[in-house]
Amino acid sequence: MRFHLVDRFINLEPGRSATAIKAVSLADDCTLDYQPGMAVFPATMLLEAMAQTGGLLIIVSIDFAGLPVLAKVQDFRSIHPVRPGDRIIIEARIDSMSRDGCRLSIEAVVDGNCVAQAKVILAITAPEEPVEDFRARVRRRMLEIHPEAIR
Repeated sequence: MRFHLVDRFINLEPGRSATAIKAVSLADDCTLDYQPGMAVFPATMLLEAMAQTGGLLIIVSIDFAGLPVLAKVQDFRSIHPVRPGDRIIIEARIDSMSRDGCRLSIEAVVDGNCVAQAKVILAITAPEEPVEDFRARVRRRMLEIHPEAIR
């Protein structure tokens, strides 16, 4: 993963839902000057942050036994631009889940206003590295962003 776009989880209910935070900063490599003096966080990166939230929810839900991969974006609506200084609250809910994949509804909110909505499908694949190495690496990352997720 080139960009880690989830700063912290504030709620995580394996098998159900997750709420995460992304604080947007001018220091983010992906923040663009849309027009002079008007920096924005690209909608594609917002979608990626939303998918990462859902992916980490799925990883914990399946006890680190597989790697969720974004397979399809069924619907994505960017409603309002996100700018440096904004704090995005990302809420992901599992709509359905099987052994091979899942469907999630995800919403991004800034200051109480919805800025984006998505319905995505994540495929669950086997990790490319040995399972124990994968579990250890992902657990370390999860400890950084949500210590209570690892028991």
